[in-house]
Amino acid sequence: MNEIPEELKTNILRRLPIAACIARCRCVCKSWRDLLSDPSFLRQNDLFIGTAGTEGNYSDSCSGTLITLFAANELRSVYSCDTLEPLLPSSSTGMSLQLPSDGDAYRNLSVVGCCNGLLCLATKESFYLPVVPCLILWNPKTSEIKVLPPTLFDPPVDSDWWVSITGFGFDSESDDYKIVRQLTFVDDEWEGFQEVYSLRNDSWRKLDLSIHLVQSSRIPKLYEGNLYWWHLFLKVTQFFWFDMSNEVFEMVEVSNPVPGDWEVESLLTLSKQEESMVALCSVGSKSWEVWGLLKLWVSESWTKLFTLTVAIPPGVDHLDFLGFTRRCKYIFRALSEQDDDENPQWSIVVHDEDSKVQVIDIQSPRAYTEVIIYVPSQVSLRT
Repeated sequence: MNEIPEELKTNILRRLPIAACIARCRCVCKSWRDLLSDPSFLRQNDLFIGTAGTEGNYSDSCSGTLITLFAANELRSVYSCDTLEPLLPSSSTGMSLQLPSDGDAYRNLSVVGCCNGLLCLATKESFYLPVVPCLILWNPKTSEIKVLPPTLFDPPVDSDWWVSITGFGFDSESDDYKIVRQLTFVDDEWEGFQEVYSLRNDSWRKLDLSIHLVQSSRIPKLYEGNLYWWHLFLKVTQFFWFDMSNEVFEMVEVSNPVPGDWEVESLLTLSKQEESMVALCSVGSKSWEVWGLLKLWVSESWTKLFTLTVAIPPGVDHLDFLGFTRRCKYIFRALSEQDDDENPQWSIVVHDEDSKVQVIDIQSPRAYTEVIIYVPSQVSLRT
């Protein structure tokens, strides 16, 4: 092995026919393990996406972009965004998160972020309790998990507090995965505590509180090194973002282009270089419009691009927008008119660029299920 030049070994490894081989090749020697665990190597050689193989828990025969249903600490159902075919065998019970021995402390996890095949999960039940929510990183493809170290936040005694924002993403400049969150509390007046976690250093660091951000339950969008959130406030939309490299928050307010029931549901694209943004906006409960902010953060540059008309299936009360895939498919959660807590009736509606509508019926309880866009990868959580 030592007689093979490093450049030749690297050239061989980047030609692996299927990503499922990566796990086996990591066992050959320490140098191969280090190279095949390096996020920059995986990213540069398009080895993030898993492909068909007998060793995986599921096959990825299409583009690698998946609709995933997360329930009860499992990837319960996995679908191709291209064909909407299930990618888990019908006999499978799901891809379970193998929790530590004190697993009871990690019940009712929710997805708060997803990046390069890694899921960031947070405990739900402790959001309003004296214990700060625990965060876990999980790679379902490799079954690796990492429980993050305790927060630096020391909750004030006899004060109300909650997690107001959480964001997870990749910082390309430092080649590091980071998590940022703000905890808001009331102690005579509104105050906040912001901290950032580095996977490379496996530690939290307190941030200087330059901007106290409003609460947002949205999973932020990562564009060009920034995590973006947004919040409707009266007649304006507040956009705030976290610069992953410089680890600072910024915020701007943009006036809404139309009065009344209008709200940004999702950012479809945002480019600092082209200084423009495209957003999907809701108008009422059953209509969506795609608007472009042709000059970034200039209210007067809002321009309506087109109206998205979705054929709502019979018996559906309303649709909640969930996401947008690389194949120009809009994904909605459909809630039934007959829906109730004991017998939830709901489904996933996918609207493509040819105005075709496909429906996936969901069997698991709505209260414990989330839908995310997930691309399997071989990214390692080793630090």
